[in-house]
Order: sequence, then structure tokens, then C-alpha cells
Amino acid sequence: HSLFATMACGRPVITRISDYKGKLCEELLEDGTTCLDIDKRSFSDIYSYINALPPFKYEYMCQQAYERFSSKVHFDEEAIEIKKFLENLR
Repeated sequence: HSLFATMACGRPVITRISDYKGKLCEELLEDGTTCLDIDKRSFSDIYSYINALPPFKYEYMCQQAYERFSSKVHFDEEAIEIKKFLENLR
């Protein structure tokens, strides 16, 4: 849930992409574009990467995180489908 919320706010995440293998989130995550994959970097490498990150690159990652989330996650459509399902249970 926090990964979705973070990306919906237009922020890249620091995560293990491998934790989302085969799940919707996997489509959202691209190392160096929408996230930083800690499977590929040590903690000191991530620290160095973040400290050396130019503002324009961070802004790009923020934009990409939001755009990827917006293009792949459709909670409104999912809510309609869940409502139809629940109505059919009656």
C-alpha cells in the first residue's frame, strides 16, 4: 500500500524489485527511473547515489513515478468491478 501511495504522490521508492515479482507493482518499478532497487545496490551505494543525484534527475524520477502509477493503476475502475461483484452476491 505504501508503495502505491508514494508513487501516487510522485515520489520514487527505494525497494527490492524482487519482492514484487509477478505482481502489479512489478510493472511500476524501473530501477533508476521510478525507484532505486536495493537488490542491485548496497546501502552505501544507495546513500552515495542519492547524495550525488542532481535535482533535474530527481525531478525526472518523481515525474516518471507519478506517470507510471497513473498509467497502470486504476482504482476507480477496480471499485466499479468490485461493486458489480458484490451486487451479484445478493
